[in-house]
Amino acid sequence: MKPKTKENVSRFNEDVQKQGNYSYNLGRLSTELAKARILRGLTQLHPMAGKRLLDLGCGDGVYSLALLPFGAKSILGIDPADSAVAQANDSALRAGVADRAKFQVSSVYELQLDERFDSVLFTGVLHHLSDPETAIRLATQWSDTLLITEPNGNSPLLKVIEKLSPYHRQHEEQSFTSSTLMRWCKTAGYTDVEHIHINFVPMLCPDWMARLSKRLEPYVETSFLRHLLCAQILICARKGQAVAKAGDADRGRAGDHFPV
Repeated sequence: MKPKTKENVSRFNEDVQKQGNYSYNLGRLSTELAKARILRGLTQLHPMAGKRLLDLGCGDGVYSLALLPFGAKSILGIDPADSAVAQANDSALRAGVADRAKFQVSSVYELQLDERFDSVLFTGVLHHLSDPETAIRLATQWSDTLLITEPNGNSPLLKVIEKLSPYHRQHEEQSFTSSTLMRWCKTAGYTDVEHIHINFVPMLCPDWMARLSKRLEPYVETSFLRHLLCAQILICARKGQAVAKAGDADRGRAGDHFPV
């Protein structure tokens, strides 16, 4: 039996219908700083130049479209929230990149695709899914390289926020530790899994807090407590031929000490 799509899909549709985008894509200083850091970390961990990408759980397409300037050849975004997908396609059309970025309605559990991609992405989506481990396993159908960005489930503070924040409760958020995410990747067959902890700017925080957090960010990211204090976990998982190609590339190993 396939996992069910959660009720939060309707909540995300409501966000787009009322606001035009998801709450964390409305241009607030905190979300823009956090998004820029996440994209920079993601593209350093796995360069996007010339890559054909499959973005599972693309939402309103903001993060998907932001990968194109980093050299991605094309991106196909998938999401069960139809209003969000419509917004993503409209954004691609207005940006003049509809030939390189396309979005369609489906859940990862029901998706039927016959093609393969250079990389599959879960960008801030696993903590919204009913069965994230199965989603990671299904991703192996479409690529030997998997990229994951998730809220840092190692953080005790995030666990408190998930219980108390109306937004987090309404959107059914449940974060995971880095060890859990990496174990799921390895169980799915990814033989080479690396991760980093980045970003100290909380999503949806006041501007003064965002500015202060950004100043402190370089120190936090290099601290021995970064696995508890940073806001995001980024993972790059590879298997088979993808591991061999990565080993041939002229790049350093990121591990948990990737330069910030």
